[in-house]
Amino acid sequence: MSKVYFIKERKTPDELKKITQNTECAVTNALLEELYKVPGFFKKGVAFVGKYTLKNHDVIYSCPKYMDDDIIKNAAQGAEEERKEIKKHIELILNVLLKLEKEDSDNFGECVFSPSEREKKKYFIDQLSLSEFILKDYLNHGLYYEEQHFSGKQPQGRISWNSTVKKNIPFISHDNIVYLDLIRDYHNKDYSNLISLIHASVIHYAYEYLENFGRKQNIHFPDVTPISMEELHKQELIRIIRKHMLTAYSNREIFLLRALEAWCDKSIHYHRFVFGTTAFDRIWEAVNDFVWGNDDQKDSGNPVYTFYNSEDDDKNCYAGGESRIDTMHIVRDKAVAIFDSKYYVPREEICSLQQTDISGYPSNADISKQVGYLRLKKEQYGDIPNIRYSNAFLLPKISEKLLDKLKLPQQNWQDKLYHISGYATRGTYDENKNIRDTSPVLMIHVDPESLYKNFLHNDPIGDTEIEEIVIAYNDAEKSIADNNNKCYKK
Repeated sequence: MSKVYFIKERKTPDELKKITQNTECAVTNALLEELYKVPGFFKKGVAFVGKYTLKNHDVIYSCPKYMDDDIIKNAAQGAEEERKEIKKHIELILNVLLKLEKEDSDNFGECVFSPSEREKKKYFIDQLSLSEFILKDYLNHGLYYEEQHFSGKQPQGRISWNSTVKKNIPFISHDNIVYLDLIRDYHNKDYSNLISLIHASVIHYAYEYLENFGRKQNIHFPDVTPISMEELHKQELIRIIRKHMLTAYSNREIFLLRALEAWCDKSIHYHRFVFGTTAFDRIWEAVNDFVWGNDDQKDSGNPVYTFYNSEDDDKNCYAGGESRIDTMHIVRDKAVAIFDSKYYVPREEICSLQQTDISGYPSNADISKQVGYLRLKKEQYGDIPNIRYSNAFLLPKISEKLLDKLKLPQQNWQDKLYHISGYATRGTYDENKNIRDTSPVLMIHVDPESLYKNFLHNDPIGDTEIEEIVIAYNDAEKSIADNNNKCYKK
């Protein structure tokens, strides 16, 4: 029976072994050796997010780094609820990857990929493509059948005059030749043979596989009872399929039989199935941009270098290295909100128990960049009276366990896409850290599952949510000003 392994992005091999030790699906050295052969799977730790099917049919679900360690551990121990939660979440992510690849293949064609054997990809077929081909073939041509040929004196079929003349003595009457026992050829479609039952079984499996990706199709299944493919040895299935290949002449028959062989014998036409990404930060950014943004004018311009010239006007030179805002949402004549999607998650094992240090969050440089972007936008839209602004990081939500460890308030995520958790500011000259920089960046924690569903359902947020965020930003500015005034008075 195939095993299912559960691992997590960013974890080192030693951390993976520690999380899954003494479980029925513990990460072993042998498994790690195989994964190290997959280009890009490991960097410092696991870099891959997605689903990986090994040659022996074992499956690896590699979770994003925001997934709680306890969920991974419980799933490895066989907890059905946690296993279902992980599988459901990974399938949701894979649907996101499919949509991104389909709609923007130039930017994400290399992001959504099979990292092994990529340069030889044209010689292989993956399970997703195989499932789509098998169902499309069935909808166009129906169930594969074995054609039976009968020749005899039955009352149906076309008359075979050649056989009738050779095998019968005619009756001659008044210069007319009459054959009383006509021989007819009859063709019958036999759906009860093994090849038809194998095809029916694969149709069911392919439908279930595509259903996991949300690709439901209106399909009437064959009116035959499919066989359990586990009851027949793989080599026996291959033998039956190849036997029919010897007498297959039409393109349809040849292509279908090859597809059935590939399904049954993954070691020949069917490479190890890797579906996911090693650039999940780009996926997080792209999905947030769709859900939160409504404006594509996000360029901040190229840097300008002015050289003094004593004779004529100063000479301006333009350099490369244009920076670009991740996401921008404009409420006409009312508000401008800019966002920076940060696929950052605090490292639980590093965060201080004294709640003074948090590791894995945006740095001073990240905050300064956002402050600079907002300044440019204020200059751009400064002529519009009463327009308000907001500046925010979009971060994955923090687990309940980490909130508890850091003694931060728990958050109710029922039917919510996001929580405004607070704000960040740059460091200042104040050694006591009491005086705050006056340009905050809100920390908005986003529920990944809700985010992905909004993306898949083409459901971006509206102006109402943006206005709520603008109010929170203005409140943060006021809070900082009040705090600084108190500090100065002291």
